[in-house]
Amino acid sequence: MTTPIIHDMPGGVIYIENAFPKSKEFLDFVESNDQNPEILKVFPSWSTWINGYPVSLDENDLTKWEQIFPDNEGALAGVAKMLDWDLSYNEDNQYWPRKDISNYAQESKAHQLALPAIKMIEDDYVNALKIWSEKTNNDLPHHITRNYCIRKYRIGGFMGPHIDRNILNPKNSMDWTSLIYLNDDYEGGELVFDQLGYSIKPSAGSIVFLPCLVSHEVSEVISGNKTYIFLFMHTGTGITSALGEPYQNMEEKLISFNNNNTIDNI
Repeated sequence: MTTPIIHDMPGGVIYIENAFPKSKEFLDFVESNDQNPEILKVFPSWSTWINGYPVSLDENDLTKWEQIFPDNEGALAGVAKMLDWDLSYNEDNQYWPRKDISNYAQESKAHQLALPAIKMIEDDYVNALKIWSEKTNNDLPHHITRNYCIRKYRIGGFMGPHIDRNILNPKNSMDWTSLIYLNDDYEGGELVFDQLGYSIKPSAGSIVFLPCLVSHEVSEVISGNKTYIFLFMHTGTGITSALGEPYQNMEEKLISFNNNNTIDNI
C-alpha cells in the first residue's frame, strides 16, 4: 500500500502524491466504457470541451450571468464528461433535497456498473479531504458529490491565467478547488502558479487543493492527453460540487438546514 506524500506549497496550495492508487484503473474504466450504452446514463461519452468565460447579463443584478463559449480553435481545450450519479442532468433532478434515487440505483444497470468505478475515487478522495481539513482547519464536507467532471486536454490544449471563482457573482460560493490527476504520461501541461512563481507536473494518482482565488494556468500539452477530475469545495455550506454542477439551489436549502442544525442526513 502506498503512503500519501504531502507537499505544503506556497500560496496555501496542498499537493498530495500517491493519494489515488486506483487512478489508472479508473481511467481505463472511463476509456473502455466510453461508448457502452449500458452505462451512458451515469458515465456519458466524451463531448467537446470549450474554454468559456462568464458575461454579466444585468448590471443591476449581479446574480445574472451567462457562460460564453467562443467558436475558435484557441478555445478548444479537449473533451470532457460529466458523471450523473443522482440524475441531476438526465432527469433535471437539480433541486435540493434531490429525490432519493437509492431504490432506483439498485435497479439501474448503469448505476450498478458505475458504482465500483466511482468508489475507486470516492474513498480516497475522502481520505485526501481529511488531510486538507487538518491542514486548513476546515470541517470535512457533509455532502460529497459523485457527479464528477472529468476533463481530457488534447495536444495543443492549454488554459491561460485565471482564478476559479467569479468574485463578481454572489452566487459563486466555492472557495477551494480539488484537482485529481488520473495520468502523467504526457508532455507539457504543467500546472503553473503564475503569480507565485512555481509550477507542478502532478504525478498520476495525485491531488492538488488550491484556494479558488489563487491565480494559475495550464501550459500547452505537447504530446499525450492530460486527464483529471475537477471538483469544488464550499466551506460555508459544507459541500463539494463538480465543475458545472448546479449547486446553488442545494445551498439555499442547506443554509436553512444549517440554521436549524438539521443537516445530519444530507
